[in-house]
Amino acid sequence: MDIERTIHNYVEKIPVSALGWLAGKIAKKRDMDMKWPHWKCDAVEDDAESPFRKDLRKKVFETVMEKAPEMPVRVKSGEGHRYKLVLCDTTSRNMYNSGTYEPNEMAFLSEHLREGMTFLDIGACFGLYTVWAAAKVGPRGLVAAFEPSPREFRSLEENVRLNRLGNVRAFNIGISDSRKKCKLRISGLNESGQNTFGEFVYPGVTEIDNVLVQLESLDEVADRLGIGKIDVAKIDTEGHEYFVLQGMRKRLAGDRPVLLLELFDEALRGQGRSAEEVLELLDQSGYDVLAASEETGDFIKPKGKLDVSFSRNIAAIPR
Repeated sequence: MDIERTIHNYVEKIPVSALGWLAGKIAKKRDMDMKWPHWKCDAVEDDAESPFRKDLRKKVFETVMEKAPEMPVRVKSGEGHRYKLVLCDTTSRNMYNSGTYEPNEMAFLSEHLREGMTFLDIGACFGLYTVWAAAKVGPRGLVAAFEPSPREFRSLEENVRLNRLGNVRAFNIGISDSRKKCKLRISGLNESGQNTFGEFVYPGVTEIDNVLVQLESLDEVADRLGIGKIDVAKIDTEGHEYFVLQGMRKRLAGDRPVLLLELFDEALRGQGRSAEEVLELLDQSGYDVLAASEETGDFIKPKGKLDVSFSRNIAAIPR
């Protein structure tokens, strides 16, 4: 109790203007792509870190959330990647408290990314995967990041600049099945990854704005931008994944990229499609689907029918 009281009194005396700096200094550091069996959102690892540091991090987080929840906080990952976060956001909160987000997905991608490859981040948000992947493909490689939300695109560009990444090309457009304009519903900053062209499907997520954005098919935009062979792609478009895949059929057939994508039947149905249709499209395109094992974190072939009643990430590898 004495330690807790000491931490409480210390943090309470810190000016709000200095809280962001302290939060950045004590944020959890961990290799982002190190497997984490049974990982789930807001999990905290039971490791050898000192209880004092854990308690201090927790108290600083609580104080930031109480006094300035949208305060920018700069953190550094275990690998040295720099991110500007806003701790009220779910992904940012996880990066601050546990040093990673979706570690098993990153571990899978790490097994397939090599120097000189081309990686696509479709639905890049503030650039979590973009920055991480840029280091994996190196200066001879390319990361092409697509983010239609103007708010998230500004954060993406800032994180690219923060890491001085010369191998990233960021585009403020959405990827779909054709060239068109579409209304993007913007969620609150606490759930910045939930912007959608359809319906919000998570409790508590509300629309604070909407914006008309440009969409293009990947086949069209990749050819127009002169993007060569696509090796790996991450697709997280909040229910728009079917349309993204439809618009990249030429590249699926020709380049045979490894895929990581979100699959959530409710979100897909909010845009007139279904998880079953996504799985059928992947099968018709010559891909096998893998899902993460809770026990090991490895992506393996699912036993029986894949449960799509909740949001999950799947991998698809060419046969």
